[in-house]
Amino acid sequence: MTRPIFLCSVLWLIPAMLPAQSPVIPGPQPSTLWIVPRSGLAEAPVPLTVKPVTTSRRTRWKTGMVTGAVILGIGGVAFGSGLCHGLSEEQSPHCGGATLGMGMLGAFLGGVIGGLIGGAIEAE
Repeated sequence: MTRPIFLCSVLWLIPAMLPAQSPVIPGPQPSTLWIVPRSGLAEAPVPLTVKPVTTSRRTRWKTGMVTGAVILGIGGVAFGSGLCHGLSEEQSPHCGGATLGMGMLGAFLGGVIGGLIGGAIEAE
């Protein structure tokens, strides 16, 4: 049952794929930035100069990033330590890796979130 459907779909797609097999590929074209207008003058094309637009405003993204990283980093350390000690059944669990990992994750997420929030606040 599926073989005739597959065969029909392949035979239907072959004519659609044939134009894509054409060996005619257009070569590179000259840039429109360097075309000399036909005004009768034989001048060399002058390159266009682009002046940078300075419309950016000063924000507090760095302050927000540092603040968020510190706050959520400390929170991540506390959460990771509490989670490890709370879930452990041993008397002296080794929770350094989990605590450090949660602190690093909290610092990263806090930095990203704080940077985004600080980027929305304009500096004086």
